[in-house]
Amino acid sequence: MPSDRDGMPSALRGLLEECEAELRRHDIGGASLGQVYAKVRVALDELEQLRLDGVRFAPQVRLLGRDDPYECAVWLAYALGHSHDAFDLAERGRARGLLDRIMNKRPIRAPRLADPGLMARDADLRRRVRELTHSHPGGTAADPSRLAPLPEDVGTDTTDTLLSARAELLAIQLAIRDQDPAFSALRGVTPASLEDLRRLIDARTALLVYYVCANRLIIFVVTRAGLVSAHVDVARPELVGLVAQYRRCVATSAQRFRGLAMSTIEHLPYLPGAPSPPGNDVELNTLGRTLYDLLVRPVEIHLRGKTRLGVIPHAELQRVPFQALRSDAGYLIERFAVWYAPSASLLDLCHQRQRKTSGRLLAIGNPDLGTQDSKLAYAAEEVEAIAALFDTRALTGKEATLRALRERWQDADMIHLACHAEWDEQQPEFSALVLAADGDDPGRLEVHELFALDVDLPLSHVTLSACQTSLTSGSDLTGLATGFLYAGSASVVASLWPVNDLSTSELMCEFYRGLMNSDRACALQAAQLKLLRSVEHAHPYFWAAFNVIGSSLAITSDRPLAISAFNLLHRWTSRSGTGVLCHPASGDDMLYTTWYAHSEDKATQPARASAICAISLRTRRAAWKRPFTGWVRAHCFTAGLVHVSRGDAVVALRTSDGHTAWQRPTGTPFAVSLLCNAELMYVGGKGHTVCAWNAIHGDTVWEHRLDRPGSGGFVLGAGRIFVGSNDHRLYAIDAADGRLCWARDLEWGTWTQGPSWVAAGKLHTEVGVFDVDTGDRDQRPLTSPVVAAGDRLLLENLAGLPRGGELDWDDVHLLLTADLVLVSRSHDRRCWLNLFERSGGALLRSYRLGTRGTTGMSRNGDLVFVGDGDGAIQVFSVSRLTAGGGWHGSEPAL
Repeated sequence: MPSDRDGMPSALRGLLEECEAELRRHDIGGASLGQVYAKVRVALDELEQLRLDGVRFAPQVRLLGRDDPYECAVWLAYALGHSHDAFDLAERGRARGLLDRIMNKRPIRAPRLADPGLMARDADLRRRVRELTHSHPGGTAADPSRLAPLPEDVGTDTTDTLLSARAELLAIQLAIRDQDPAFSALRGVTPASLEDLRRLIDARTALLVYYVCANRLIIFVVTRAGLVSAHVDVARPELVGLVAQYRRCVATSAQRFRGLAMSTIEHLPYLPGAPSPPGNDVELNTLGRTLYDLLVRPVEIHLRGKTRLGVIPHAELQRVPFQALRSDAGYLIERFAVWYAPSASLLDLCHQRQRKTSGRLLAIGNPDLGTQDSKLAYAAEEVEAIAALFDTRALTGKEATLRALRERWQDADMIHLACHAEWDEQQPEFSALVLAADGDDPGRLEVHELFALDVDLPLSHVTLSACQTSLTSGSDLTGLATGFLYAGSASVVASLWPVNDLSTSELMCEFYRGLMNSDRACALQAAQLKLLRSVEHAHPYFWAAFNVIGSSLAITSDRPLAISAFNLLHRWTSRSGTGVLCHPASGDDMLYTTWYAHSEDKATQPARASAICAISLRTRRAAWKRPFTGWVRAHCFTAGLVHVSRGDAVVALRTSDGHTAWQRPTGTPFAVSLLCNAELMYVGGKGHTVCAWNAIHGDTVWEHRLDRPGSGGFVLGAGRIFVGSNDHRLYAIDAADGRLCWARDLEWGTWTQGPSWVAAGKLHTEVGVFDVDTGDRDQRPLTSPVVAAGDRLLLENLAGLPRGGELDWDDVHLLLTADLVLVSRSHDRRCWLNLFERSGGALLRSYRLGTRGTTGMSRNGDLVFVGDGDGAIQVFSVSRLTAGGGWHGSEPAL
């Protein structure tokens, strides 16, 4: 076929020149819009046919050096009042963008699944139909389903030949679509029609379909009732500038909130130094309102009564988070569950892929990239929590490799990837997800590899919990999200900008929890609304980046998601990047924890920096931090004060600001136990003295001297203080006046700082159960079954814990609620939170906390705080547990 020097066929060049001539004639009043439109349609038909025939040439075809032929055809059809034709042309233009990159940036290949013989016959028939049709006026050959009626003067033989060729071509195209619907949808052989789209949606749903022209934005609204359209006279440069300005404002917010991935404790020299993230960002809100006025307000009358909104953006609008656009009624996400599709054809295809799954999840996160800066602090926690919902094991660190992904993705129904991503603006097909290296494999999954897969991945859903994974370049649909759609997934959740590690982790866990009882779009809406309505993550930067792309329907599974402890309990985590948090205590809507600086050298630990930190339960951010030299050994809380033991002295800090209210020496070394009860505070340790002080002023109320040195552990209950000694002796001291009530020698063991409590007239300790009034020991054997905590609860029998001599009791902590017994314990280098029924002692579930022993537990209303031993405070909800019912099974697979 003759071509010009740039590779463009001469026939196409001639048609384009005719179009340009008609455009110039129209500009001076010499040609009607209808005449221009007819010429442009003929040129488009030729252009599509040449590309489908595999003719390769420079893809950027322009009219008058500036106008894209599809954009020109769309606005001409719209201006002529042909809304349905304009909609159809917009869809054909979208389908061409991705095919241009596939056909021109990479070697031409046969589709992955379609028979090469069918493809060859398809090309031959297209050429035949084109030749026959172009010999008659009014013919258009690019899509036989849209061919104009044959002129009446065409001979019978010619008519029969052309009709026969059309019929065979349509049959071939249907066969190709059946064999490889993904290729067919992207190739534009049979674009989804308006009727196809209307069948996909219900009465509560509307689709907003956009098309950006040089000086006009066209908006199509598709509902079950039909198609309506509107336009906004806005120049493309102005629209591009608004979108860029919005994204720059988000990027500025990202820099301002960069430190919020940690608990912000390290930002506090004494009082708060890091600004709280404002939920009301004036500049961003103004831009959001401006974009809303351009993109939604012209058609909002057609959205009345709708609760679900699908968006098919175009060009620069693919970078707009529609859910974060604002009106007087608030954010769009507050009125609609929003989801997206690259094109109508792909949306139709994604809905066709809906099928019941087996609930198999492949979760990969926080890959080891060899540097400290590349670690994602919350990604491992995110994938482990989500994997627990599906009774599977997450791959993290050195296991999080591309090889592992490739080996397992054919056997998965869903994939969750929490990792880094790289977006290549100039060559989007080389954008990549970055996983751990494995031998010669560098661990990069690039977009072009997804388009080159030889098999369809049988995936219901993919989540790309990484940065900028939903981006595409202009009208080109190439990107990581579309790559997974093309590879076989029915839907993808992906992001529009670099995201925050902490907020992303919380959003993803909420999203998967929502999938248990709602569809994809509603699950993401609920997760985004939860962050929006929080104090620390209300800014759109934290919640608006992620989109559901493709099918928005519910994921149906042969088995329900597992009821895990995380799903029912876990609320949030407080963590410090420069140290560890432990020993939680709470009161007055504040959480008080001990902080220790990181230290790899155990020999220097006694001199390691420490502090007491106050974290607001409302904002989850640090209110103040009071540093100390050396170890903070214990602390307790009473109204208005936090009491801190440094071993040789107790310091009372004001809860309002952390300043010292009073300080006094203990008079005994190693004061490691503090308990507060209203205005009395009890102090003890490894010396011979147990004291009661006035907690408000520090004055001595009473002092009792033991005949043996204490072990450092005691408990308050039934009006008495029960104290253990290092020499096998147990004391009961009256809490009001300090007199000795009774003392009992122990045949074995030492009560130290392990779990202990008083219930139903019994003192429960690691060395036995005692009557609180007489000190008599319960003689029932330790091997008896676990009974209700109100009677006795022998910890050595809980969930197969090791026998007393093998268990480090300092790593076991216990908390009682009205219905539950919560026991945190360490076993086999793994730390767990175990939950038991208080009425019968049955194990309900276990939740993995970390790899080291726990550091304490406390409760404040509905919240339970656990020091996980790895240096963080985990926060749980009791109501979520009691509302979720029991789960009887083994611990989650590791």
